[in-house]
Amino acid sequence: MPPNGLITFETISSFGDTPLRMVTLPVADNRKEVRIVQVATSLEGVEAALNTLLIILVITVPSVLAIASLGGEFWPIKPSSPLIASPRRPGSLPLKISTNGSNPRESRTKISRLIETFNEMISRLDRSFIRSSSLRQTPPMS
Repeated sequence: MPPNGLITFETISSFGDTPLRMVTLPVADNRKEVRIVQVATSLEGVEAALNTLLIILVITVPSVLAIASLGGEFWPIKPSSPLIASPRRPGSLPLKISTNGSNPRESRTKISRLIETFNEMISRLDRSFIRSSSLRQTPPMS
């Protein structure tokens, strides 16, 4: 019997091989408990779904981690191919960053091309800021 007329939910595992989920609902008449309604259902389908989920997770999580690790191992084979393939403009900006004091334009390494591209991006950004700040410095209309 439920305590104080409350609806209770229970899982009963002592009923055969399959656990049951049981709901107990008291029925009151004039604030007096006269009957109790109990409904139970098998959790066999829920347990089967949870076991299937466990198997899927045990198989997929390690597989995805292994594939991602292998992908990360082979991904940086050509990390700068867009940088190498980018067209060079005539009269490009002079290089401002140097890795070890030498002129990177002399040795056409990937790092030197990356430095040149970075400097070009910074210069374009700087020109954009100068252009936008000159537009904002117009005198106010009176």
